[in-house]
Amino acid sequence: MQFEESGVIVIYLNFMSTKAYKKKYNRLMKFSMENQDGMMFLFNSDRDYVAARCCVLNGLVGSGFVLAGQAIEKSLKAFIFFESKKKLRVGHNAYELKEALKKIKDYNLDKYDNLLKKLLDHYQARYSDNIPEYGTNGACSDELAEIDELWVELKEKLPIPDEVKYRTVFFTDILKPNPHWSNEFWLKQHNPVIFTKLNKWQKEFKKIWSK
Repeated sequence: MQFEESGVIVIYLNFMSTKAYKKKYNRLMKFSMENQDGMMFLFNSDRDYVAARCCVLNGLVGSGFVLAGQAIEKSLKAFIFFESKKKLRVGHNAYELKEALKKIKDYNLDKYDNLLKKLLDHYQARYSDNIPEYGTNGACSDELAEIDELWVELKEKLPIPDEVKYRTVFFTDILKPNPHWSNEFWLKQHNPVIFTKLNKWQKEFKKIWSK
C-alpha cells in the first residue's frame, strides 16, 4: 500500500499477484515510471473530476467548478508532458495551457476557449477579493455539461498506450468500479456524454484486460 498515492497504483494493484502477467506488468510499470510526472497529473486530475461532479450535483457549485478547473488544468499538463517530456510546475490558467499544448501539437480544442477562460475565473473566485482574469459572470450547474464534453474529448485523445490508458483511475472507476466507493455513480450521474462512449470503452477495456 506504499504506492497508494502514486499515479501507477492501479497498474501495480492489478498485476502484483498475477505471475502470468509479469512481462506485461513490467512493461506497464516501465512506461509509468518513465512517465511518472504525466501519470501523476492524470491520477490527480481523475480524482479532481469525480470530486467536482459530486460537488456540483450536490449544489456546491463554486467548490465544484474550482475542482473542475483543476481537473482540466492537470489533464492538459499531462498532455504537455507526454508530448514534450516537460513538466510544468506552475500555471493554473487552462486556456494558456491549451495554447502551450497547441504549440507542441494541436488537439483541436479551440472550441472550448470560452469554457477554459471561465474555469480560471471560477478558480480565482476561491477568494472574494480576487479579480476575475477574463471577467466572466457567475457560476451555473448547466456549465457541467460542457465540462463533461471537454473531459471526454481529452480522454478520447489521451496520448498514451491503450493498455495504460484503460488502467488509469477514470476508466477503472467507470468500467471496473470499486464496490466500496461511489465514484462510478458520480461520474455517470447526469452525464449523457459518457454514455455515448460507454459501449466503445467497454469493448476496448475488455480487449485490453483479456490480453
